Amino acid sequence: MRFNVAGVTFGERQKVLEDFYRNKYRSGGEYPVCLMKENGNEHDPNAVAVFLQVDGEPYGQKRPGWVQVGYVPRELNLTVRRKWDAISGMRVAGAGVSRGGRIGLSVAVDFDEEMECGDGEV
Repeated sequence: MRFNVAGVTFGERQKVLEDFYRNKYRSGGEYPVCLMKENGNEHDPNAVAVFLQVDGEPYGQKRPGWVQVGYVPRELNLTVRRKWDAISGMRVAGAGVSRGGRIGLSVAVDFDEEMECGDGEV
């Protein structure tokens, strides 16, 4: 599954993504991401946050070495949550500058299709 990260313009996220794009992404390599369920999110109880690995702690992030850059798009939240236990890998799939000058990020999430996760509530 590949998706464009939602909410990349909120707060300091554009600064984080600009630093990432200009100083890391364009030099090549593979960059890990981390997903975290936000069950207490007041706007979407099924929200799944996307974190990017960064050097140091320059942005006051919740997790040392990681900074939140946005969310899995709302229309994909339940799919990701239902397959949560089958996630076998996550990485940056692309980054770029829009016509409006904003940095966007796409993420690839791999699932182990043979793993049964059930249709239960998350």
